[in-house]
Amino acid sequence: MTDDDRPEVLDLGVVHEPHTAVDSHSPKGSRPGPSRRGLLALAGLAVVGGGLAVAVRPSGSASSNKQVRPPATPAPTQPGPPPPSGEVDVTPLGGPLLDGRRTDVFGFSSNALVRVELATGRVTRTGLPSLSQADLSFVPVRGGVLVHRTDLGRTYLVPDGLPPEEGPEGLTGFGPLLPGPDLDHVWILLGSGARSTVTLMGVDGRTTGIAVGLPAYTSSEPVPDGGGYPLVIGVGGAYWAGPQGLRRVTSGAVVASGPTGWLAVECDERDRCSGVLVDRAGGRHRPAIGVLSPDLPADHAFVPSGVLSPDGRKAALYVGDPQRSLRLVVLDLATGAATRTDLALVGGAVSQSLAWTPDGRWLFGVDASARIVAVDPISGRGRLLVPDTIVPAMPVVQDIAVRPAG
Repeated sequence: MTDDDRPEVLDLGVVHEPHTAVDSHSPKGSRPGPSRRGLLALAGLAVVGGGLAVAVRPSGSASSNKQVRPPATPAPTQPGPPPPSGEVDVTPLGGPLLDGRRTDVFGFSSNALVRVELATGRVTRTGLPSLSQADLSFVPVRGGVLVHRTDLGRTYLVPDGLPPEEGPEGLTGFGPLLPGPDLDHVWILLGSGARSTVTLMGVDGRTTGIAVGLPAYTSSEPVPDGGGYPLVIGVGGAYWAGPQGLRRVTSGAVVASGPTGWLAVECDERDRCSGVLVDRAGGRHRPAIGVLSPDLPADHAFVPSGVLSPDGRKAALYVGDPQRSLRLVVLDLATGAATRTDLALVGGAVSQSLAWTPDGRWLFGVDASARIVAVDPISGRGRLLVPDTIVPAMPVVQDIAVRPAG
């Protein structure tokens, strides 16, 4: 790899750990794929969230025989009531989960936050202020989680193991709060219309002086790009607010992203579509085998949703008709081999959120009963991360994220 091939990196240093301050105060192949018009119309939906929310579509045609027969979709369980606002409930599960890696898995809802420590098996549920009518952003940071109300521009900090509190004044802003390039920084939307920018802030509310102007004509708010920067849909395609400013990633639709770059679907002037991998240095790799494959049961009226693995070699995709049912498939982008998993969603499911562990060994999703499921991307088999029998019961999970343990 030459220096020119290396991805752009923004070295920001480290901000003082938030919990230090917290502790000191209170509590798509041969068959045509989807039309260009359809892709562009849905591009605003087909974007990824670094562990929070994402979307994708199936190019080649190979399909693996590593398939798992899905069990009947279970009837949704009745989640327990969330903890009262400010209450913190801790339940030890008796030992490490999965292989005990030092990774925390978070589940979020409008009224509760769940942290599952894989290394110890400890589950912490924290009640949030009453935010059920608000659009929320959840961003894990060093030592805690930031919860941001997009309607009021207000941010709360939930320190690990402690009750929520008011976040720094500098993190006030209408619109989404997005993960930054490290655990000490976040992006906040400032301004409006043609003057909108995404500004990089320290989690302590101090500005870094880095701001990127957004396209004048956009069809979506900025979303996480899977690598710590914002992605936004505008006239002409999807744009990346990266270290060197605004750059167009594709004129088509970004359907998944991750730390190495983006998976996009592009169509030529004769409406022939294919999958493309675009890396963060601007390199383009054609084709991404298996995307838009007729072997995947994706309704061409929809763009399935998913995320790229940390090494960029696989994509975890939801395929099907979201009004009826979706199934999670793990696609090898070099061979087109598709491993079908036993994670299925019913129409109108609470969440399509997905997140990989940093090493790509495990994939986390939310099942039809709004529970966190750990999926083995090799076998396709999934298991509940937290048993239904714990007391108090897990709340409804709407989004998930992972964070390396400190």
